[in-house]
Amino acid sequence: MPTPGRATFSADIRQEWLGLLAAYKAVDAIGGNGQRYAIDLQAGARYNSLRQEITATAPAPIHVLGGDEGWREPVMGARGTWVLNERWTAIASLELGGFGAGGNDLQVGANVGVDWRPWETTSLFFGRRFSAWTTATHCPQVNSNMTSISTVQFLA
Repeated sequence: MPTPGRATFSADIRQEWLGLLAAYKAVDAIGGNGQRYAIDLQAGARYNSLRQEITATAPAPIHVLGGDEGWREPVMGARGTWVLNERWTAIASLELGGFGAGGNDLQVGANVGVDWRPWETTSLFFGRRFSAWTTATHCPQVNSNMTSISTVQFLA
């Protein structure tokens, strides 16, 4: 981005969250292939922390704009599991949060992946997470409406 003089800009934007949800197993059955499948319904709360800081350097010092903001929000969701065989299970989940709490209009998260059980007491989850949220923040010097969409691969 062209800037006046030798000014440079950097942005530090990140979101962190921690959720606590309870689940109710609504479906627990055996499919046509003889393998178990289940659907859980979930509800709870999530704490969000959002940082939006813009730093500019120029011949004259310029302060950091923005800051940190945190809020709590309700969350509800569902998770489905399908046993493929003794070692592999497919898992998909969807959660919705925000609903206007803390300026967060809506937060959507979806996970899809497989759980691999190499030993009786150990399992690894390989998956992909999609996350999208829209929020209005009121950090010092910065009032913004922000929409974020991201996908990540993970191993848990």
